[in-house]
Amino acid sequence: MKVLIVDDHAYNRELLSYVLEDEGIESLQAFDGQHAIDVFLSDQAIELILMDINMPNMDGIDATRKIKEYADNRLATIIFVTALDDPKVLVRCLDAGGDDFVPKPINEAILVSRLRAHIRNQEMYKGLKSANDKLRYHQKLMEREHQVVEHIFRNNSESVDTVCQNITLYTSPASLFNGDILLSAPSPSGGVYLLVGDFTGHGLSAALGSLPVSSIFYDCAAKQESITYMASLMNRRLLKLLPSEMFFCAALIYIDPTGQKAQFWVGGMNDILCKVPGQPSLQKINAQHMPMGILEEDEFNGSLELHQFPLGSRLYIFTDGVNEAKNQQAEEFGLEALEKIFLQDGHPIDSVIQAVREFTRG
Repeated sequence: MKVLIVDDHAYNRELLSYVLEDEGIESLQAFDGQHAIDVFLSDQAIELILMDINMPNMDGIDATRKIKEYADNRLATIIFVTALDDPKVLVRCLDAGGDDFVPKPINEAILVSRLRAHIRNQEMYKGLKSANDKLRYHQKLMEREHQVVEHIFRNNSESVDTVCQNITLYTSPASLFNGDILLSAPSPSGGVYLLVGDFTGHGLSAALGSLPVSSIFYDCAAKQESITYMASLMNRRLLKLLPSEMFFCAALIYIDPTGQKAQFWVGGMNDILCKVPGQPSLQKINAQHMPMGILEEDEFNGSLELHQFPLGSRLYIFTDGVNEAKNQQAEEFGLEALEKIFLQDGHPIDSVIQAVREFTRG
């Protein structure tokens, strides 16, 4: 640490220099304000300045203002050494960026005590700055890693264009990395595979499971594997991958080329709702299975449900993020409100989005 002594009288500079030398503190000297600025800018080791007020060429107040301006993020504690006791002048010193005062004539004990106090503050500042620099470094590193991971997730989870134009997909994740999966892929025979899923938790840990699930989904769809095989393979992979407190709720569906027959494997999800033309209520396809990633392979049930639907039927598959959306009073949107919307004609997906947004109000 270096201290810059600024005074137009050589005697005062030498006196302060001797006091600092006794304390083992290195010092430099400047004879006026402009000289002080030049010396400060030329030596990055200067962290504390003992500044006189009345000096020719440039006084201590103007020099302090300039030094604080040039210092930017550099630490520069300025202590005025003055015989003045005019409150207006002292206020100007503080307004210019001064940090403390030491009265003239110099009392060595008071000066040393003030210096030690400011040195302690500077050491604390350095510690905080070092910690902040490390945090910024790790923040930049994390942001870079997030960009890489985001790129991988985005490319991995892009839905394949299907030949079926009767599918509407919508997702509104709570965060950049999340455990929501919404995929579709064509079957070589002309059918369509669908996957709607939700991992427990949020953030990157929940999102990690989507990589193997997406890979298995697209690989199996391209080979026209059964959804029983697809579900079993996903469960086996997730059982090895996920910690015990995590699992994957999912609805796997295969719609045949006619669009009237569908196979379902549903584990841990909300009931799938079906609106059949001419019927006043919704049909429900219940989740018959446990979520993936919980049961061992010999316990896992991959059995399917088969359903045939009249022309014009609509299927609604959704995660609990919809019905559990809360308003400002912590009330949930609820399944009843959702089912009322699905019973209406028109564009129910748009109606759901609008209703949930109005309900939650952000």
